[in-house]
Amino acid sequence: MRAAIYIRVSFVMQLDNFSLDAQQAACRKLAGERGWQVTCFYADEAQSAKTTERPKFREMMQDARAKRFDIIIVHKLDRFSRSVIDLLTLLHNLKEMDIALVSATEQFDFTTPMGRVMLTMLAAFAQWYLDNLSAETTKGKQARAEAGLWNSDIPFGYNVRYKKDGGDGIPRPDEHDAQGVRLALEQYATGMYSDNDIARLLNEAGYRPHGRGRRALPLFGKDALTELLQNRFYLGEVQYKGQWYPGVHEPLVSQDVFDRCQAVREKRRVKVGTSARDASREYLLTGIAKCARCGGHMRGDYSMTNQKRYYRDPARQRGQECDQRMVGADGAENAVGNWLRQIVLPDDWRERVVKIVQEQTGNVRDVMQERARTEAQLERARYLFKLGDISEQEYLADRNRLQVQLAGLTPQVRSDLEQAGKLLHNFETVWDAATPQERRQMIQTLLQAVYLDCERGPVVSIEPKPEYKALFEMGKEAK
Repeated sequence: MRAAIYIRVSFVMQLDNFSLDAQQAACRKLAGERGWQVTCFYADEAQSAKTTERPKFREMMQDARAKRFDIIIVHKLDRFSRSVIDLLTLLHNLKEMDIALVSATEQFDFTTPMGRVMLTMLAAFAQWYLDNLSAETTKGKQARAEAGLWNSDIPFGYNVRYKKDGGDGIPRPDEHDAQGVRLALEQYATGMYSDNDIARLLNEAGYRPHGRGRRALPLFGKDALTELLQNRFYLGEVQYKGQWYPGVHEPLVSQDVFDRCQAVREKRRVKVGTSARDASREYLLTGIAKCARCGGHMRGDYSMTNQKRYYRDPARQRGQECDQRMVGADGAENAVGNWLRQIVLPDDWRERVVKIVQEQTGNVRDVMQERARTEAQLERARYLFKLGDISEQEYLADRNRLQVQLAGLTPQVRSDLEQAGKLLHNFETVWDAATPQERRQMIQTLLQAVYLDCERGPVVSIEPKPEYKALFEMGKEAK
């Protein structure tokens, strides 16, 4: 058996004054002479080799990354790419993937020892070019910043007409949005509003953030406001790699307003950092609070107006439809605590836990034995394919079937049921003596999700973690 049988080859063809059939024939002839097995064929008809953005070419590169073949045969190198820079970059990438390239009609063969040496040299040159291009780009952006020009997307509040469109490329205040920026900074500087409060203020006033594509936000959210409130671009400055420079654009706010905003933010940061967040701002259901209407995660929110905590569904800020309002945090957390306090385990709960653990241990043993048998079958299929006793199509069918079986043979993780049982058994005593931070840890240890609703709740339903479900079932039986 010839080892070359297992080398998989891809063709890349280009329609260019030479029929695809003739190109394919020349490439197949080379493959036959070398003893290579042809497994893939790619042809971009009426597509220019001046760009790598060709459907079949992209498909081929994806298959190369997936290791579907070892060699790419082209009729001529210019069918692969007519851009020297693209070609060098592609050769560098192929070398990293351990994929060879051969021309059927030219002296380009990177499967030979000399060809591999040449490929290494070309790949090194490509890397040098890319590194040099990156350095030149960095210098260009640095020079732009020093000249007072912005290097990224223009922040909310400004418009720009680029030179390619007949403009001068200098951002200028948008008459409408600039008022929104001033409103946000001036109101935050009073110290009476949080980032979330300012976001709602802008949204209610009809302002909308800039953005492009799928990542564009329909409404302002906390993260967008946090960035806006700290952006020195509104002072008439530009930055590159953390360094700020005087810009050529017009500022939107005064230094005094901006400094007062940062003073408010620093005061809040220091308070949180030094006092480790007091009980009035602790959210026990963080990460597990969900909206009972749309199923989305709810966030803790603090109102500076009435000094109260809430859980808020940010669905509308993400452009999703949900009429859920904010749910009071105190009522929701007390309801969860009272529900857990009412769980009463039966007297024989420890014996039942021992039995469950023994069953889990047996299940793990059975699953692991079945995994070992399936992995042995998968290895045998690989061996038969290498010997040539089964075709590639048969091997792939067996491999896919066995991999699906393996995916379903995941043993259950043995959870510490006894420790969770002790917590539930003495929950009322432990809960009453716990700090807010400890209560949060207790809730999040036991529960998977808590569904909230401002009208039907505050708590509509509670979902225990799967590994502790048996304990909660015992509690129901004991009632």
